Amino acid sequence: MADQLIRVNSENYVMASDVLGVRFAGGRNVTVATSTGCYSLDVERDKTGIESMNRFISEVNKALRNHH
Repeated sequence: MADQLIRVNSENYVMASDVLGVRFAGGRNVTVATSTGCYSLDVERDKTGIESMNRFISEVNKALRNHH
């Protein structure tokens, strides 16, 4: 299966294999680091920053498991 695009925010998608890290900066601030730069993760309206960060990490992990 090919690598998958994962939605970071309304303007950006990244390849799952390009995610280098995810950082929770407090409140609703979550940053996704890739080899091409950092992006602010969209935090879902009814979720906290940590819940949205965990959802994103789960999506990346699932995509990477399916990739190999």
